Amino acid sequence: MRAGVAVALVAIVAFAAAGCGTKTLDQSDEVNLVNKQLSSQKLDAKSVDCPSDVEATEGDTFKCDVTLTNGNTGTYTIKITNVSGDNASLQIVDATSTGKSSSK
Repeated sequence: MRAGVAVALVAIVAFAAAGCGTKTLDQSDEVNLVNKQLSSQKLDAKSVDCPSDVEATEGDTFKCDVTLTNGNTGTYTIKITNVSGDNASLQIVDATSTGKSSSK
């Protein structure tokens, strides 16, 4: 994961059911978007942790924490670029390295 990497991966995802008419993003779609971005960079994730309660509000951003198989860690910032009907468009807008493993 390299800081400042130009990221533009976009996904259209469906909403998960939520109470009181609130529309939230499906967490598995968030994780899949991050995994696709990692794959395009020839990186493999040991874990991807995205929030499970992201409301589908156009313009909002949220972060997913990533641990790579090589032990490096990072954060992906995802923006909700469009909300239409039962779908939302997500775009990865930033990737930041947050640490390195101590093993060489």
